[in-house]
Amino acid sequence: MPRACSVKRRLETRYLDEVAEKHGTSRLGIIGRQQSRHLSKVRREFFSRMLHETTWSHEHIARFCDRDRTTVIHGANLHDKEHRGDA
Repeated sequence: MPRACSVKRRLETRYLDEVAEKHGTSRLGIIGRQQSRHLSKVRREFFSRMLHETTWSHEHIARFCDRDRTTVIHGANLHDKEHRGDA
């Protein structure tokens, strides 16, 4: 039976790969420190998907991406708002 840690690692890797491939960037582009409008949108999508499609908390996602939890909250909310058409 796989260890819980390795299952979580595969989950985050899958989401990173899906979002990165969709937007033509790399895993490092999503979790890295480089700043650009494009990467900000990609990160917001990653934050939102991790919150809505997994059991990960804001804090867990923030630790994984080396961000503050309020950055994850704000980014996911912006992504959701943009895709509802409220933006």
